[in-house]
Amino acid sequence: MAIFSAIIQNASWPLQLVVYYNQRAKAKESGNAEREITWSMYRSYIILGLLNSVISISRMVGLTTLPPTIYVIAANSEIIFEALLTRCYLHRTVSVWQILSVLCVVFGVAISLYTTPSMRRQRDDASRDIDTQTEGGRNGLAVGVAVTIMSRFASAMNTVLADK
Repeated sequence: MAIFSAIIQNASWPLQLVVYYNQRAKAKESGNAEREITWSMYRSYIILGLLNSVISISRMVGLTTLPPTIYVIAANSEIIFEALLTRCYLHRTVSVWQILSVLCVVFGVAISLYTTPSMRRQRDDASRDIDTQTEGGRNGLAVGVAVTIMSRFASAMNTVLADK
């Protein structure tokens, strides 16, 4: 499923190319000048493209290394990065409700990951069975969570940079 999702996300370029050429033909018919792409626009597109690549690869790694419930929990951390980048990079104010939602996500993710049996070490047999079922045990889960959070950070950067 993760590989299929990545293929679908990255395979939309032919459709985008058709839409581009369609819009370009309409602009020529109406007599409008073609849109000039400057070096700063190219630079922005390159940065956004690289971020999209990081997002796709890290999302695929996170989806394949984590159990689905843990992935969904860790993937909700994007709101934290978006609020921080909005405040620090875009210099916009963050409302009290946004701060409260960020705090809810921080505590929710921390509590959910801490209370998940495969993330904490217990001495009983059930916990050891869960740890051995996951690829790499605790270390594999920690890497998966770190990659997923990196994916969400890159996605937040992509959103903020596109807004800028």
